[in-house]
This record gives sequence, C-alpha cells and structure tokens, in this order.
Amino acid sequence: MTRSSSSFFTDPSEAQAALEGRCQAGLVVTGRGPFRARLIRIDLARLSLLSAEEWQPRVLFVRPPADRVVIQLAWDREPPPIWAGVSASPREVLTIRSVPGVHGRTVGHCHSAAVCCSTDYLVRVGRRLVGPKFVVPPGVVRWRPAPDALKALVALFRAAMRVTASRLDAPTSPRAARGLEQEVVEALAECLSVEPPKPQGRREQLQTGVMARFEECLRTHPERFPSLADLSRELGVPARTLRAYCGRHLGVAPGRYLRLRRLERLRRELQDADPSVTTVSALALRHGVTQPGRLAGSYRKAFGELPSETLRRSRAG
Repeated sequence: MTRSSSSFFTDPSEAQAALEGRCQAGLVVTGRGPFRARLIRIDLARLSLLSAEEWQPRVLFVRPPADRVVIQLAWDREPPPIWAGVSASPREVLTIRSVPGVHGRTVGHCHSAAVCCSTDYLVRVGRRLVGPKFVVPPGVVRWRPAPDALKALVALFRAAMRVTASRLDAPTSPRAARGLEQEVVEALAECLSVEPPKPQGRREQLQTGVMARFEECLRTHPERFPSLADLSRELGVPARTLRAYCGRHLGVAPGRYLRLRRLERLRRELQDADPSVTTVSALALRHGVTQPGRLAGSYRKAFGELPSETLRRSRAG
C-alpha cells in the first residue's frame, strides 16, 4: 500500500503537527520573517521518502523510531540540514540510527531529501548484495559513496518525487510500489557498500545524549524558564560546556533557543484556546512570563502579529 502527500505550510505549528504524526518531533524557527515549508512524502511498506523545501532557518528535534535508520541526502546546491553538528557535502550521505534524539538545523533556504527505512530490511538486502559484513553503525555517521551509486540513488529519488507530485490522487498498484521500494533499498545498500566509516566517537555520542536530555528537561517542565546554571546542574555538565554543545547542535545560544521555544509553545496554545474563557495574560503567566508588554514585542517579531490576534483567530474562536 502506497500513501503519498504534498503539503505547503505557512505556520510552524501546522508543520510540527504533521511531523508529530510520524515521529516525536519539536520545531523551533530561529530566523525572522514568514515561515514557509513544502513537504512531499511517499510511504511504502518498509520505507518512506521525504522531500522538504524550507525558507527559514530552524531547529528540528526528532526521536527516530528504534527500528528505523534515517538516510539524509544532500539536495541541489543549498547547504543541507546539519544533524548533531554533522553536515554532509553534496558527495556524501548521513545515516542516523539508534540515537535517543537528535537535533537537525538549517541555516537558510534548504531543499533536502531523506529516506526512513526499516533497519532490518536494509541490512538484509545489503548483506545479500554486498556481503555478510554489511552494517549500519549507530549514531550520526557520514559516508562517501561511489559517485555512480550516489547519482543513481538521487536520480531514483527525484523520479519518484516528480511522479508523485504530478499525480497525488492517482492509485499506485501494489506491484509498482514493491518495485520502487526494492529499487530504493538496493540503491541505498550500494551507497553504503563502501568501507564502513569510523563510527561516531564517544565524545560525539555524549554530546548527542546530553542534548537529548536537554530537550527532555524542557519538555518535562514546560512552564519553567530555567537558567543556564539550572540546566547545567540538572544535566551534570558545566555551563560553558552546555553553551558549546548548544552552539554546535542548535546554532544559537541556549537562552535564545529557550525564548524561541517558549514562544512557539505559547503560539500553539493560543491557536487551540477559546478566547471566550481565556486570555493572553493567563496563558503567558502559565509560561512564566511576567511582562506581557515585552512578550508582545518578541511575539510580533517572531510571528508578524500580536498574541491577541492569534487568540482571536484560534480554532475554538
């Protein structure tokens, strides 16, 4: 069974809701200006293909399913997403597997491609084509495939996206879906058939783990606005080290990330609130905001409207 979808988002809350339907995800826009993102997705039995075009810098935190590996391809000439501080060149791919959570960030306009595949399926096909030593190591790992293998994978990906975009509502036969799935996984195995790269080092794994716990701290206490000292004490790392980790994984200082993340959460609550029974001040206080005037200015810079305007246009309203 094949499912395909094409969506254009002008609101980060809507984009996050679409992502949360697939995996645990959190989206924070770090740039200014109107948010725009276009996603095309093809879901097959054992893998999914995703093409994303985005116009604003952002940070996306995801927890990939334990039984899946994500393969990130470079796309066009824009810088690809940076995952856990690791960026792939146009001649490379990244694999992300068995991580507690990972941050992916963009620095501007970005057109990216990714495949989310059953690890068992990929390894089984890889060992049949390449040999018994075929493995996909855990962590965030950068590979440099043979040029012809990468070219074939990208061409196959482009063709699938082009056909899907032109006929979203057209039925796909089970035979065609199985054929596409087989072609894609074989192309992936060829790209990863090079000598296994050096696995993600212990230091990098530690950083990724700390940043996953960083997100868990923020999720567990959404009403708090913790200081850097509080977070470093809770995570067991020096404040200077945590600041460096945030620069590498988030691209912004921890304080700015916390403020933007709080604004995103407040916006989602305003969009779901009933303006007849709640107020901006009440929701702001729930998030530890004691100066509504300053909040209004920051909110308007981030989203182009006042919090009260968002509340008036809420779904309940």
